[in-house]
Amino acid sequence: ASSLIRRQITGRIGLYVRHQPPPPTRSLSTLVELRLPIYGRRSHESESSYSVRPPFQYRTFTSVPPPPISTDNANNNDVNDGDGLKCLTYKEMYSLLQLKTYERQEIDEALTKLTSSPSSAAEGPEDQPPTVTEAGVVRYLETSLSSSSVGLPHETPRDVAHRVLRTLDSYGSRTVGDAGDKLHGASESLDVKALMPITSSMLLVGSCVGMISPIMPYIVANLDLTTAEFGYVISAFGLAKLIGNIPSAILVERHGRKPYLVYSLLAVGAGTAGIGFAGGLDQLIACRLAIGFGVASLSTAATLSITDISTPNNRASTMAPVMAAFAAGTALGPAVGGLLADGVGLKATFSL
Repeated sequence: ASSLIRRQITGRIGLYVRHQPPPPTRSLSTLVELRLPIYGRRSHESESSYSVRPPFQYRTFTSVPPPPISTDNANNNDVNDGDGLKCLTYKEMYSLLQLKTYERQEIDEALTKLTSSPSSAAEGPEDQPPTVTEAGVVRYLETSLSSSSVGLPHETPRDVAHRVLRTLDSYGSRTVGDAGDKLHGASESLDVKALMPITSSMLLVGSCVGMISPIMPYIVANLDLTTAEFGYVISAFGLAKLIGNIPSAILVERHGRKPYLVYSLLAVGAGTAGIGFAGGLDQLIACRLAIGFGVASLSTAATLSITDISTPNNRASTMAPVMAAFAAGTALGPAVGGLLADGVGLKATFSL
C-alpha cells in the first residue's frame, strides 16, 4: 500500500513539474527584498493549465503606477464645469510650489515642474511658452509631493490638479510666465483683509495700556498705597509679560492663533475693568498681572499670525501697520483716559 501511494505521489509531482510554464522574465527595477511565493492551483479543464498563476511565482510589493493621463486636451475646458472644486488661495499655491525665497526665478522654476515635460519646457522655443497641464500637476503631486498632504482628505491628485488649473484660469493664463507674474505680484502686496483684525486688536490693547497711565496715581491714592507698593503694581505688568511670552508661544503653536487673539483681549479687558474696582494691593497686582499676560499672549499670536499671512517679500510692510497700531494706542490712550476720568469718573472709565 505504501509503495502504491508513493508511486501515485511521484507520478503527480512529475506531471506537475513537467507542465510547469517557464518563469516570466523580470527587470531588476521591479524586484524587492520582501517576496512571498504564491502557489498555483491546477485547473479542472486541463492537466497543464492553472486557474490562477503558475506555481512559485513571486508577488512584488511595489506601488502600481497610475494610468497614463491623456495630454491631447491641454486646455482642459471641462475644469470649469460644475464639479464643486474651488480655487486655491495664494497661500495654498505657495505651499504647493514649496517656495522658500519667493523670488521670481524660483516661482518660474516651480511652475515649470507643473508642465507636461519640465525638461523640454525649460529648453523649448520662445514662440511656445511652457503651459501648466493636468498631467504635469498630477505627476508633480505623485512624485515631488508624495510624502506631503495636499488638498482636502477626500481629494485625489486629479481633483487637486483641477483646482490648480482653475486657479490659473482665474489669473488669466496657464503659461508659466503669466502665472509667475501674478504669484510674484501677490507675494509683494499686503493682505489687508487678514491684516485689519490684528491691527485693530493691537490698537485696542495699546489704548487700554495707555489709559491706565494718567489714572493710576489716583487709584494708588484712594487705596493709600506707599511708593514701594506702587512700584510693585507697576512691575507686575512687566513681570507678567516677561513670564508669559514663552508659554504663550507654546500654546499658540499648539492651539492656533485665533483663540488667543480673542482670549488675550478678554484678559486685558477684565484686568482693566478690575483695576477700577480693586480694593487692595493684592487685587490691584492681580489685575495688572492679567493685563500683562493678555498683552504677552496677544503680541505672540499677532506676530505668528503676521508670519502666516506674509511672505519674505512683504513681511516688513505687513509688520509695520501692526506695530504702528500698538504705538498709536499707547500714545492716544493717556489722553483718552484723562478725558474720561474727568468726565465720567474713575470707575466708569475703567468699566468703559
